[in-house]
Formats: sequence, C-alpha cells, structure tokens
Amino acid sequence: MRHVWKWGAVLLGLVALGFVGAMAFSPYRSRPGTDPPSILEAVEIEASCPEVHAYLGDSSNARDWSVYVDHITPLNTDQAADGAEGSIRRSFRNADETGMRWDEYFEHVEPGLRRLTVYNIVGAPSTRGALVTEQIYEPLGPGRCRLAFSLFLREDASLGDAVLMRLAAWDIARIFRSNIRNVKAEVEAT
Repeated sequence: MRHVWKWGAVLLGLVALGFVGAMAFSPYRSRPGTDPPSILEAVEIEASCPEVHAYLGDSSNARDWSVYVDHITPLNTDQAADGAEGSIRRSFRNADETGMRWDEYFEHVEPGLRRLTVYNIVGAPSTRGALVTEQIYEPLGPGRCRLAFSLFLREDASLGDAVLMRLAAWDIARIFRSNIRNVKAEVEAT
C-alpha cells in the first residue's frame, strides 16, 4: 500500500511540474513593447505587403493556406466587402460545416494591419472574454513583407481565460506557424 501512495505522489508531482512548465514557457506571453500578452508568429515573404494583404483579405483562399480551417464564408458582403473593415465571416473546421466554427468581425483594417474580434465559438472550449486576432504586415523593402499572426485576450479576460489561453497557445502557435508558411508559399508562387 505504501508503494501505491509513493508512486501516486510521484505521479502527482510530475503532473504538477508539467503544468507549471507548460504555463511558464507558453507561447502566450508578454513581449517587449506589446501589451497585452499574445501568441505571435511571423514569416518573411518575397512579395509586397499589399499583395499579401489582398491575398488574406479573400476568404476563398483559406482552404489553400489554412491547416485548421476547411473554409471561410463571408456573412455580410451586402454591407462590407470581404476582408474590409466591418465585414463578418464564419470559419468552419469541417467541409460539411459540422463541429467547430467561429465568427470573426473585422474591427480595424488598414494597409499594415487587420484586427478581428473572434466570437461565437462553437464546438471547442472558449473564453468568456473576447479574443482578438491580428494580421500584421511590415514592409521589409521592395517586394518583401513580414507577415505576423497574433492572438490575444481583451482586457476583460478572467484568470480562467488566461490559464486556458496559456495552455492552448502551444497548439495555436503551431497552427499559426503552419498557416503563415502556407501563405508564404501560396503568395510567392503567384
């Protein structure tokens, strides 16, 4: 019986250590000059920022670059062009539109930035506070652009939201890295 308690305590200690490590080294963190904490992944693309911006503004391209989303459907093209400020779109994980999905509202669009509020998440754990994702376009010279994807919580996030984000960040960062590499390949191929 003592062995069971001993191994149970060791196992519990390892789980606690793993949790602390996952939280401490999470890709969701503060960075110098940024507030609030975020997940941030970037890639350099051999194309102009306006080309990259136009490519990502077209929701029909999502199936070519996203490793996570099957397709994106614009919802209010009668009010705002796809990818423009004020537009709303729905992202679907599966082709048959079952399972996970979420909506995105383009709250701010300019040549160097698209800021989208993510809400109405269905089929996955979600935060109570609003999620915000950004596409950041930084010119690096003629015909070169640094594209970054970021995700963060609005200021009203709870402690539970922050913990969930720190743990989910490992998978989200991996997806972002794959997606921006695919954007790079697609844009450079045109």
